[in-house]
Amino acid sequence: MYVKFWGVRGSYPIARPDNTHFGGNTPCIEIKTKSGGHIIIDGGTGIRPLGKELVKAGPFRDGKGSLSILMSHTHWDHIVGFPFFKPFDLVGNTFTIYAARLDFITLKSIFEGFQNSVYFPVPFETLSASIQFKEIRPDMTFKVEGATVTTMQLNHPNVTLGYRIDDGEHVFTILSDNARIEAVQQGQGRENIPPDKLDAFKQAFRAQMIDMAWEADVLVYDTMFTKESIKGREHWGHSSPEDGVSVGEAAKCKRLILFHHDTEENDEAVRRKEIDANLLSTDNLTVYAAYEGMEFRLGKGSG
Repeated sequence: MYVKFWGVRGSYPIARPDNTHFGGNTPCIEIKTKSGGHIIIDGGTGIRPLGKELVKAGPFRDGKGSLSILMSHTHWDHIVGFPFFKPFDLVGNTFTIYAARLDFITLKSIFEGFQNSVYFPVPFETLSASIQFKEIRPDMTFKVEGATVTTMQLNHPNVTLGYRIDDGEHVFTILSDNARIEAVQQGQGRENIPPDKLDAFKQAFRAQMIDMAWEADVLVYDTMFTKESIKGREHWGHSSPEDGVSVGEAAKCKRLILFHHDTEENDEAVRRKEIDANLLSTDNLTVYAAYEGMEFRLGKGSG
């Protein structure tokens, strides 16, 4: 398995001199499975440079490329890069976009809505590639690009999906965007949890996160806030490194990746989160703060 981070920032893209190491593009992760399958997670602004790389040479340049896109959810920071993804506008390329089914709108309507002629000169329905949509649900397991993919509903508005991707040799899990379940309960179907069932719900949610991340080679976790900066903002839908370490340790993961960095954090602040998180973790869990261009090649014997 190969993993590369193209966008690691949350909320909106930034470009400042004090953010040159970790980068300012919003979420986008590329995965290549053992069998040669190709997966993208989310289409934040990081998908634009990924698209430029894909069309430099090879099948996507020649209109013979094919891959699958797994969407955590369709908030702006996770979709804003799609209009600038060059492979979408080359005849012959094929894509399948997976995202959660919502009660009030179809996935196709979301994409056609944010990329129409009012907002962008190239309407989505005029793109040259073949783009298919598959609406999925939490608690599903299915095959994508030679890997077994499992979903769960995270603690975030509407339906936000976490993914476990197992290619038979290595496991990648992403749990983002995701709020602290102890502080707030968010998402479709969670509006009115009875008080007498709330503790059981919280326990079941944490247990499911641990199952999703169980013995993962790479766990990507929403760590937008620190334990100080999250105070008063628990309802924003995000977590902290302490939460990520807790899940990573309980799930016996090898690597924890801090992700969805706050736009107010400069390189020094993100490095401090990485250092502090490593001090919290045991020797069995190594913590990294995601940066643009970060790669993991998880071949046999890679540890």
